[in-house]
Amino acid sequence: SIPEVCFKLSYYNEYKSYLSVRRMTWRFGEVSQKSVLTSVVLILLVHLVYCDNYNCYNQKCLGERDFNETLISCDQSNHTCSVNETGYPICVDNNDGGNGTNCTLTEFHDQFYCSYDVNGTAMCTYPPKYDCYNSGCYGNDTFVTCDQSTSHCSFNETGYPSCEPGYRGNGTNCSHSDQFYCSNMDNGTALCNVPPQ
Repeated sequence: SIPEVCFKLSYYNEYKSYLSVRRMTWRFGEVSQKSVLTSVVLILLVHLVYCDNYNCYNQKCLGERDFNETLISCDQSNHTCSVNETGYPICVDNNDGGNGTNCTLTEFHDQFYCSYDVNGTAMCTYPPKYDCYNSGCYGNDTFVTCDQSTSHCSFNETGYPSCEPGYRGNGTNCSHSDQFYCSNMDNGTALCNVPPQ
């Protein structure tokens, strides 16, 4: 897939590949050389068109030298990281964006959202699928209705819940050895129910 190609590509590898096929050119002539140049151009086009267009972007910049443990906030969807003359990190406006990662969708990973480690590095998080979904969000002694088959819970700094659209939330899986239907507890937690025989 394109994201896998982007992850594996580097100009160093492209250059090694180029040298490898150039050695073949010495043996097989001009036709191979044209093939080499075509391949290199295609690789560069893939890199330029796809690899720098991420769907999750890093959120921090790291300094250098004396500031190699200093992190500052920087949304790299429209900024890039740089450092000043002392090595202190700075966040620079750039409509082309900075670094990030590409999240891919598959039959099993049909949704994703962006999450971040302590360094602000973007990661792809794929919400699991469930048989039955929670029907609400609970926090700070407050319950809000939320169909988590299509939405998910979010919490503010005080723990107050809200229901957010965009990707599914939590639930539970049921045994498929028999029929079942879904219900929910008073706090919204999903339950699997087996009908009586």
